[in-house]
Amino acid sequence: MSYSLDPTKLYRMPASFGPAPGARNLPPHIVPDHARFPRTTRCSFHFLTDGNMLSAMLPAGLRLAGEPIATVYFSTMKGIEWLAGRGYNVLSFSVPATYEGKRTVTANFKPVLWEGLPDPCITGREELGFNKLWAEIPDPRVSAGRQEYSASWLGFVFAEATFEAVEETASGPTAAARNGVSGTINHKLIPRSGQRGAFDASYLTYWPQFDARNVEKSLAGKGSFRFNKATWEQLPTMHHVVNRLAELPVKKMVGCEYVEGSGQGDVSNIEILV
Repeated sequence: MSYSLDPTKLYRMPASFGPAPGARNLPPHIVPDHARFPRTTRCSFHFLTDGNMLSAMLPAGLRLAGEPIATVYFSTMKGIEWLAGRGYNVLSFSVPATYEGKRTVTANFKPVLWEGLPDPCITGREELGFNKLWAEIPDPRVSAGRQEYSASWLGFVFAEATFEAVEETASGPTAAARNGVSGTINHKLIPRSGQRGAFDASYLTYWPQFDARNVEKSLAGKGSFRFNKATWEQLPTMHHVVNRLAELPVKKMVGCEYVEGSGQGDVSNIEILV
């Protein structure tokens, strides 16, 4: 007898083996502690750039919010409960954007983010609509107060950053949150099999949370980042992404910050913007 899908369960491909484990489908004996785990660090680089180039990355329904200030951040996540205590690292690019529909939402639109493990890439793309790609993202190299970050794909380093702390700041909302930007918006896009130009899904999703729930340490500093232009041979499936980011001019660095914290939701409260 062939299988059927239980509408009360969570499925992903391959569906032949039943409901799929993941961040939103834990074993019954696991009670997640969203206040304490995961342990996270995040190093953010905020920069003023070309507004027209940022607007060209926004899907229909979004407009640039405020000045054309984009953010690149490297993040580490440890003790992730749905991965049985394992972790992974993240590289993200975001743009403050406003959505105006039945309600108005101003949040960080994420055209792309990279993660250093396939599992969160798969679950985040299919279930949440996050624009996730895979990359090798090692823990930062730390020496004499200087942190060095990188991301690569099969040997080609396409992103690099450095950060040096200057002073400790109050552990409170991030600069983005203080400026009225809260949560993340993503464009979920699933192509229809065998029909070029048709899509099974194409809509915006919104997650109201962005940062760790408990910020324990916050440092202001100085730093820099860069995306390295790539040929098709170097990044055959991602050169179009990396090269667009590499072309963005850094007119001015407007802030660099490092945050340590803990706790994060399982993103089950994500919603479709209408």
